[in-house]
Amino acid sequence: PWKALGNALGLVGGTWDEWGRKALIFGFKVSWSVLGVVVVGAIRRMSSSTLAQPATQKPRIRPYDIAKGIAILLVVAAHQESMDPLFRRLVFSFHMPFFFLANALFVDKDYDVRRTFIRSLRTLALPYAAVCLLQVLLKGMLTPEHTKLAMLHRLQTAVTGMSFSGVLFPDWRSVSLIWFVACLFVARNVYALCRRAALKAPRSVQYAAPLVLCLVGWWLGTQRWYLPWSADVALFAQVFMLVGDEARRSGLLERRPSVSTVVFAVAAWVTLATGGFQIEMATRSYRGGMACVVGACAGSIIVLWVAEYLDRAGSLVAGGVADHLAKVLMWLGRNSMVVLAIHCLRRQWANWSSGVKSFSSAYDWVGNACIEILFCIAVCFVYQRAKARLRAMRAGVC
Repeated sequence: PWKALGNALGLVGGTWDEWGRKALIFGFKVSWSVLGVVVVGAIRRMSSSTLAQPATQKPRIRPYDIAKGIAILLVVAAHQESMDPLFRRLVFSFHMPFFFLANALFVDKDYDVRRTFIRSLRTLALPYAAVCLLQVLLKGMLTPEHTKLAMLHRLQTAVTGMSFSGVLFPDWRSVSLIWFVACLFVARNVYALCRRAALKAPRSVQYAAPLVLCLVGWWLGTQRWYLPWSADVALFAQVFMLVGDEARRSGLLERRPSVSTVVFAVAAWVTLATGGFQIEMATRSYRGGMACVVGACAGSIIVLWVAEYLDRAGSLVAGGVADHLAKVLMWLGRNSMVVLAIHCLRRQWANWSSGVKSFSSAYDWVGNACIEILFCIAVCFVYQRAKARLRAMRAGVC
């Protein structure tokens, strides 16, 4: 039984002494992953007292939180090995563009550059910095023979925020999955600056400016001229920011779509995705040009429609299946940054894929995805409970 447990945890091979050493290392890695999430929350709390806050907090958008919950589950599932090719094409056709499209909801309606910058510092830059700081510390602690050099290299990757090395900076390594958060930060602020600069211009110019930036980002990516903080991806993503912004302003997402509209959107998304017109922003693979953009927008809007439907269905029948599902997805959406941080740290410092495979001969990517999702939910729940406990203690309740 102990050997089976060790195999399940990815502690395969070696003597009993080596098994025990690996078990301690595994426990150390998981403990640091949990600690990393706590540190992220602490930094976010500290930022609330150091950064300017709006006088009134906007009410959360329930369908958007549900949609974010769906999307973050797909992100976790999409990073599993030996994934079904069809599922991978469908997910990769929109799962990253969705976050850029939804990111436009948090751009100030008047495109106030300062307000957008402060808000994105609090919600994007600080969590990114916290996770990167943990990566630096872990790299130094787990490689004691090259502590200073390893920490300097990891610090460089944190500062550059690269997803992959490119032609311009071939020696700059990837900062891992967290590059996406830095890219969201750049995309949101570039979009606000672009729209603010063209605020008094004709409507055609206001639309053309983000599209020109999109073409510039596409060209940089195809030439492998990857920029720090993946700014070339942020430029390409301006088209998704524009679509999300216009959908918000026109009230498209609040209106119930007709059956023909839903059928057309689903058909366009599935046809383009299965036909190979998909986007992989990390590798700058924009297959099909603007066709992949259309498929990504269609898939993202479908997810928002599904979230809207779940929210309405849950409100009609309180306590029903749709209500419980909507609440779980909404909780995941509100904690999507925490889930992403857990997933990122787990992939770097606690690789259990081989152990899970040896646990069952019937293993496939679905089982691994379920285990990963359950792990992220469990650690996130522990983090939220600990945060609530600390708040209660600070308020003098406990």
